[in-house]
Parts: sequence; structure tokens; C-alpha cells
Amino acid sequence: MVMKKNKVKVIKTIRPMRVWFKSFWTLMNDIFNPKASTHKWTRYPMYAKDQKEKDLIIACKVETLNQNIKIKYDI
Repeated sequence: MVMKKNKVKVIKTIRPMRVWFKSFWTLMNDIFNPKASTHKWTRYPMYAKDQKEKDLIIACKVETLNQNIKIKYDI
């Protein structure tokens, strides 16, 4: 005798505007109140003239990240 297990699907509805507004509000707080924020924001150019310039941009961003990211136990 084979018994079937009833699988119940749970559907969670999320109101999209609430999700969008929460992430937008978090973004605004991070940008305008950076001391209370736990995130950093960085800007970089979307296009590079050649591979050499692209590598330079990436190297600069990696250096900036290495300087900004702190290890929790070293603080």
C-alpha cells in the first residue's frame, strides 16, 4: 500500500510598492545619513575606452573597498 503525502503550496503575496518603498527609503537613508548606515555606496563609470582603462577603474575600486571595509573584531 502506497501512501501519498499531501504537499501544500503556500503562496505569499507581497505588495510591490511596499517592497520598493522600503528599499528606496533604505537607499535614501544610506546616502543622506552615512554615519548611521551599515552600507557604502560607490560610483563608477559605465563605459571605458579600452581594456587598460577598465582595469584601472577596477583596481581603483578594489583599493577603495579594501580601505573602507573594516573587520568587525578589529574595530
